This record gives sequence, C-alpha cells and structure tokens, in this order.
Amino acid sequence: MRLRSARKGHSGLLAFALALFLCACGTAEAPAPPQTLRFAMDVWPGFFPAAIAEREGFMADEGVRLDIRTENDFASLIANFAGGRHDLIAVSLGDAITLSRSRPDVIVLMVSDESTGG
Repeated sequence: MRLRSARKGHSGLLAFALALFLCACGTAEAPAPPQTLRFAMDVWPGFFPAAIAEREGFMADEGVRLDIRTENDFASLIANFAGGRHDLIAVSLGDAITLSRSRPDVIVLMVSDESTGG
C-alpha cells in the first residue's frame, strides 16, 4: 500500500511539473522588427564609420537599422532634413548650430574632433 501511495504522489508531482512546463511553452511575442532610421551624409571619410557600423550590425542588438543615403549637395541635405525626409544627418558642429536656429528641436548625438586644420 505504501508503494502505491508513493507512486501516486510522484505522478501528481509529475503532472504538476508537466502543466507548469506547458504553461511556460506558450507562444512568445515575436521580436519587434528593427526600427529603420533614414541617415543622410555627404561623402566625407569621417562619416563612414556609420556605414561600417550598419554593415557590421553593431546596432542590430538595439533594434536599429540605418537606411544610409549620401548626398553631394549640402544645401539639399539640410533642406531634406528640415523637410523630414531624413531622420539623422551627419554635418559639422557649426552646421548643426546654424540648423538649430530654424529647428530648435535638433539634437546633437555625437561630436568628433578629428580634423587637421578645421
């Protein structure tokens, strides 16, 4: 009789563990798709680390993807940003300060001082 009740106790524990396991196996939410930011820059080697970071997937863990666009005309780069066609732009700090006069919501994310004579 004792052997029988011991088995019963184990089977109840096993059923509880199985139910708990099945509850834990519910459908998990799919990871959010990466947020794509439209990033524009002119062709200057100092801005290329952004392209390298995107290519190497450095921002993927944070769920960010860059749609990199290059523009050779600085005036259109600024105009496109001001018009909302770019989310981020790479410009000199002086240009960002000038831009902030017409767009006070501009935020400077990074300043790099690698210039010889600038």
